[in-house]
Amino acid sequence: MTAPVTSYRDSTWIVNQALTRLGVISVDVPEADAADFQLGLDRLDVMCSELAMKGIYFVADMDQVASGAANQLANALAAALQPDFGNMAPPGGSNIPPLAVTEDALKRMSPGKPGYGPQQVSFM
Repeated sequence: MTAPVTSYRDSTWIVNQALTRLGVISVDVPEADAADFQLGLDRLDVMCSELAMKGIYFVADMDQVASGAANQLANALAAALQPDFGNMAPPGGSNIPPLAVTEDALKRMSPGKPGYGPQQVSFM
């Protein structure tokens, strides 16, 4: 699997990275089957909605996620998928950080809320 050269990643990259970190995708199994991949996409959608509701990180376009945030989203997705797949990675091959660490990293990447008050405008 070759990595894109852009500074953005898409949902396919995030799901593939999460499944790789769990050991679902490996040298012996270069692709996930359709059901596993769809489960990853569905869980990614729900997870991004929850992160936005908590005010941690908002993903506007799943096909244009900044690389650093995509890496953290892949970590969070791997943690969310771990109950379904277990950890099939070889010993020392997976280093999925706890969800609190991932959320803190995403908070630091988030642009935050605007710091200005209400604006008065006149159209005349």
